[in-house]
Order: sequence, then C-alpha cells, then structure tokens
Amino acid sequence: MVRQQRRKRRRRLIFESLLLAMLVLAVVSLLFVFQVIHRERAAESQPRPLPPLEVGVDGELSEEAIPLLREYGDTHPENPLLVEEEGAPALVTRNPLLILKPHRWELLHVPPLRLKAAGREITLRPERSVWLCSECADPRLDALASWLAERLARLYPEISFNAVGDIIPGRKVAMKMASHGFLYPFAAVAPYIRDADLVYADLECPLSDRYKPPYTGTDFIAPSGTVEGLKACGIDVVSLANNHSTNFGTAAFTDTLDLLRKNGIAYVGGGRNAEEAYRALSLDVKGTRITFLSYNAIAGSINATSQRPGAAWFDMWPYAADDPEDLAAMQEAVRKAKREGGFVVVGFHWSEEYKRLPNPSMRRVAHAACDAGADMVIGTHPHCIQSLEWYKGSFIAYSLGNFVFDQMFADHTRQGIILRCRLVGSELTEVELLPYLIQDYCRPVVLDPGSARSIIDSLLSISNL
Repeated sequence: MVRQQRRKRRRRLIFESLLLAMLVLAVVSLLFVFQVIHRERAAESQPRPLPPLEVGVDGELSEEAIPLLREYGDTHPENPLLVEEEGAPALVTRNPLLILKPHRWELLHVPPLRLKAAGREITLRPERSVWLCSECADPRLDALASWLAERLARLYPEISFNAVGDIIPGRKVAMKMASHGFLYPFAAVAPYIRDADLVYADLECPLSDRYKPPYTGTDFIAPSGTVEGLKACGIDVVSLANNHSTNFGTAAFTDTLDLLRKNGIAYVGGGRNAEEAYRALSLDVKGTRITFLSYNAIAGSINATSQRPGAAWFDMWPYAADDPEDLAAMQEAVRKAKREGGFVVVGFHWSEEYKRLPNPSMRRVAHAACDAGADMVIGTHPHCIQSLEWYKGSFIAYSLGNFVFDQMFADHTRQGIILRCRLVGSELTEVELLPYLIQDYCRPVVLDPGSARSIIDSLLSISNL
C-alpha cells in the first residue's frame, strides 16, 4: 500500500515537472515571438535609405554646374547625389525644349539681350535662363533647386560696364584745359559714365609733364593733371594700343604708365616691354572675371619689344599686309582668356580715317576674335562712328568715334557713342547706345533722345543686327 502511494507521488511529481517545463517553454517562446515582432516593427518604423539623386548637366553649363552639384553632395550627406553627364532623370539645362519635363525649377533668370537706343529696342538674343528639370517628383529636388539658385546668383551678379572711344587730350583740348581746368572736357559727360562697375576707354595720348603740349600738329601730349578728368569719368581701364600713345617717345610713355598705375587706372595694349604690352588684363568685378586684350594696327606707334616699351602691334590692312601669324597669336590669346572664364573684350585700333563701314580685313579680324571666344570687340581710330554687328553671339562695335578730341570740322568727327552695357555674370543682357556731340573743341555733351534719333537711325541702317 505504501509502495503504491509512493509511485503515485512520483508520477505526480514527474507530471507536474513536465507541465512546468512546458509552461516555461511556452512563456519563453512567446517572449521570443514578441521580441521578433517588436524588432520587425521597429525596423519598419525606421526610414529606408533612399537611392542617390541622379542629376545630369548640359555641356554648356558643365564648368559652373558640376562643381556646384558635387559641393552639394559633399555638404548634404542626407541627400546623396550622383552627377551624370547624360541619361539622368533630372537635368540642369538651358535648353528650352527640355524644360517641358513635368517637374521644373528656374534656377537663374538671364534676361534677353536687348539693344536700346533713342527709344528703339532690338532683341539680339532670347533669354537664357537656367533650369532644373525632372521626369519624376522627388521632394529632395526642392532643396537642391533652392541651394543651386542661391549659389548661381553669386556666380552671376549684375554688372554694369561702359565703354567710350578715343580720348586725345592734346592740341586744342590741352589748350582748353590750360584755360578752364583739367575737368572741363569731361565734366558734362561724366555723370553718364562714372557710375558703372567698370569703365573702358582708348587713351590716345601720353600724359606727361616732360614737354609742353603743342597746340598744333598731329603729335599729341597732355599734362599729367589730365588724369583727374579720367578719374572724374570713373575710367578704370584704358587701352594704349594706338598710334599716338607713344608720340613723345618712350620716356613720356612710361611716365604715362606710372601715372595711370599711381591713380588706380589699369592699362592694356601697351607696356614696358612686349610681354606686358601683349598681356591680357583680367579684373575681378563682383566675382566675375572680365578680361581685356588690345592691339594697334595704325602706323606711327613705337611698338613694344623684349627690350623696349611701347604698344602691342598687329599687322593688317591698310598699313600692312594681313599677317596670319598675328591673327593666330591673337586668337590663341583670346582662347586662353576664355578658358579662364568670364567676359572677354578685345580692342582694335584700326581702319582708314573717316570711313563709316569696316573694310574686309576688319571684319575678318573681328570675326576671328569672336570665333576664338571674344564676347565683345570694340574698335577705335577712324574719328567717326562705324557700324555695329551681332556675330554668332558676340557684339562688335567697329568704332565708337571720337570721345574727347578737337576735330570740329564735320558732324561725323563730333559725333560719338557711349556703350552702356549690363551683364548677368559673364552674360551680356543689355547694350544701350548713348549718342553725344563734341562742343567747344573738347567737350562731349550727351544728346536728348530727339536729337540722338537721327544718329541712331543712320547707325542702325548700316549695321548688321
């Protein structure tokens, strides 16, 4: 009997132990299941990493846009970026056909290039805005577009640039300054020029006190005080590539270089040797590079050599046969300037006097400069206004006419044009033509629109715009 009771207790203990083990196993299993479910739900609540944004760039914009996109990717790790040359669903472009994609953001608005003069307006180039376009919606593109727009605005600031023609403050101009002061020739026109970010002119006369200015003849020199008139006009850059800047020899010429430098006026097309005379002048204007090159093709100058100060010479008709080597060297200098970026201006002192139309050599040279990358060509010397041309996206003014000079014998020698230009970065967006008439042998006076209209109508009638 006792033995049976022991067996029963033993069986009960085994059963209870098995039941307890099964219960513990069930609890452990439930806890494991709950933990797995919790982990899965926690993983689901975490955002999955998105694939990188794929953005392409038009070739025309690659120099500016690709570094910006890479900078964005480096500084925004939460929005990884993959820059591709083609085939990307998003694209930075200027192509007006591609902005028809369903999602687009205007990053930079570059207005159309317009020529304005005496109430007339001609559109030379349509607007050239920059867009970010995408085939599909992605909220990350909003942030990218906002960032790119802000950075492009820094790369493309609004810049004002004015240019005038020949300044020859010798002879009767020097006589007038002796009587009325150095500001007298410049005072009436200065308010129309000086407020620009950059002002360019052709200085066709040495400024030196070594010699007393002769009031007759065709060799010109002016006192050093004449620089006050240049400063009153806000002139920042002068071309010395002409046939009169060396009229009184190399000593007076280097006096001029020293005087200009002392007064903060840069020069191009002349120097203490050939290396300086032919060197491109690059200036930083609001973060945009503006580069000048300048050449003289009119006989009478002292031309710079490795050992001698003087002007930058260029062989072309009518004073020399057109020289392919000079043309090739000029084009290479322009290409180099353009590779370095920005807006490139090339000046030429050329032409026969008093001719209103450029000769074939001038057209070839101007077109060659533009083909090499010049954005603007400005001509001087013929003592009258010559035609304008819009050539493959570049603006050519073959001659702006006399600016400060004493030729009062004809209307065409008294008339001139101020170029008042606006840029967005290195993009030309406006050219305003401001005609004037020289009074009292030295003073350019800006004409009212009514008086200017006949000059503008005549100029546009001979221009290729």
